[in-house]
Amino acid sequence: MILIVGGGLAAFSLGKMLFEAGIAFKIFKNEIPAASAISSGIINPISGRNFVLSWKYYDFLETAKSFYQLENESYIAPVSIEKHVEDPIAFSNLLLSIDSKKDWIEILESQKVLIKNSYQVAVPFFLEKLEHLFQSMNAIVYENFDYTQVNTTTNQYKDLSFQAIIFAEGISVLNNPFFNHLTFAPNRGEALEVISKNFELKNILHKGKFICPFKNHYWIGSTFDRVDINQPLHTQKAKDDLLAKGKFFFGDTPFEVQNHLAAFRTTTHDRRPFIDAHPTWPNLFIFNGFGTKGVSLIPYFAAELIQNILHQTPISEEVQIRRVKKDKKYHLI
Repeated sequence: MILIVGGGLAAFSLGKMLFEAGIAFKIFKNEIPAASAISSGIINPISGRNFVLSWKYYDFLETAKSFYQLENESYIAPVSIEKHVEDPIAFSNLLLSIDSKKDWIEILESQKVLIKNSYQVAVPFFLEKLEHLFQSMNAIVYENFDYTQVNTTTNQYKDLSFQAIIFAEGISVLNNPFFNHLTFAPNRGEALEVISKNFELKNILHKGKFICPFKNHYWIGSTFDRVDINQPLHTQKAKDDLLAKGKFFFGDTPFEVQNHLAAFRTTTHDRRPFIDAHPTWPNLFIFNGFGTKGVSLIPYFAAELIQNILHQTPISEEVQIRRVKKDKKYHLI
């Protein structure tokens, strides 16, 4: 039996892989909103102001394209992103290097590009389908995980014997006593779910913020605020800023806010997740810190972690927990 702590895409993806491998598991899901549940699901090949290809993008993409399938239904689709490059210097630099980036960028007009080889995952529908499946298997426990009940000597949690416990709990990791030596930073993200009867969106648009399909509506977002976890989840300032962006996207077409979405993400010092066994208790594992890239990274690293637990295959050095940041240098702990 493998126990998984968490209720978002990271936890449910691990559950999906264990289900497909025929391995018994239990997911412990609390009431804290999972950031992935309100994610746009965009898988974007570019990173940063220099439009470089994201870290291991095609490796992650190949895994994601096959992973987001369930019961003969696909939850991933190719999309194109029309991006307005607001910085004219960045656009000029892009023109100078465009020959090396044609696989994922096409120049449309002055300060506007088309980002190719992009995808979008219908994350809310995917999670809903998995949750129904796991409920039917009695594989979800809806309660707060009690860390004090973990016996690392007998490998027991309450009345359950476990082969491993994977902590894929998102922002709740800040309360985890086993991995409190790791440096996670909360990042608040807010977005708007809006409806409009007469608006047609051909491509995802990006000008400072994105507008894209979400459930059967539209999603405008998101914000990236590094704030203390005790700060309010929803803010009027973010809502006002997103409304202003919505008015830009929709123009004269009426739209209505359906939901003001918000959640805390977990981020790390070097924008790489922490995926590894505990240095003292090798049956306890961390699977966290995906930030805004979780939709693309999670399937790849979920497979890697499951293989490590079941067959002792290695975990990529870039995500092991032996790294810490100090004076912009990495050291082993």
